[in-house]
Amino acid sequence: MSKIRTVCGDIDENSIGITYSHEHLHADHPSQDLTLTINDDDKTANEVNLFKKFGGNTIIEATVKDMGRNLESLRYISEKTNVNIVASTGNWIDQYFSPEMALMSVEDLANLYIKDIIKGEKGVLCGQIKVASSLHVIHPNEEKALKAACIAQNVTGAPIWIHHGGSRGLEIIDLLEKNGADLSKVILGHIDRNPDLYEHLQFVKRGVNVSVDNLDRVYRYPVQVNIDVIDNLIQHGYEDQIFISADFGRYTYYKSYGGGPGLSYILDCFYPRLIDQLKLSEEQIYKLQVSNVRRVYAQF
Repeated sequence: MSKIRTVCGDIDENSIGITYSHEHLHADHPSQDLTLTINDDDKTANEVNLFKKFGGNTIIEATVKDMGRNLESLRYISEKTNVNIVASTGNWIDQYFSPEMALMSVEDLANLYIKDIIKGEKGVLCGQIKVASSLHVIHPNEEKALKAACIAQNVTGAPIWIHHGGSRGLEIIDLLEKNGADLSKVILGHIDRNPDLYEHLQFVKRGVNVSVDNLDRVYRYPVQVNIDVIDNLIQHGYEDQIFISADFGRYTYYKSYGGGPGLSYILDCFYPRLIDQLKLSEEQIYKLQVSNVRRVYAQF
């Protein structure tokens, strides 16, 4: 039986339960935008308990080192809530590369990712590789990280999650394929930032998974746009490659910090509407909430 690597150790794949596939629970963020700093672990644990109250069981945590990752904090939150958390190694966009990482070779970065997955920090291991590209260009540091992710995936088997700004998706897929990535274990994130239904189909035809995760961003577009993106993929037969999350990467999204809509939003509000509007079957709901993520993350 394959295992999923969490901050509290490897778990049986059948223990995953309902999963959010891209959230941020602790980030000592280097940005001057203080809303990106999420570092009161007790408040976050209270927020995670809201997710648990509505049936949630596992969260894929997407904060990498250059975004202020803290693996011990993630373990604390997991132990306090009894919710599984999968941590991330990797790098974010070029703007946040540390001077040390900017000087690293592809092989150096790959070794760093591999170490995070196999040895971890103070006994806490990472279960995915997250790398990124900027909106309209793949910067040299970002290309280096993408190539390093391919090497690390081939050594460890870990899935690769891609932050992309809404363009360059096919270019990213080409680069990953050229460098030997297993595209069935790649998640191209934030596709709803650019709700181009035609382009989304080009992604999934290549075999990658796609993440619809900018939910409740009504300052960008109505929730109906997220639903249309999901419906388009389902109608064309790609329901096995859809991941759903909210990417609540600011403390202002969390009720426990005085904001909203809160980590329970997807289960409490979004899924009921999605299920009703698209008339999803029990099998389809299970794929979106559990088995799609389980298939990709059970690699250990």
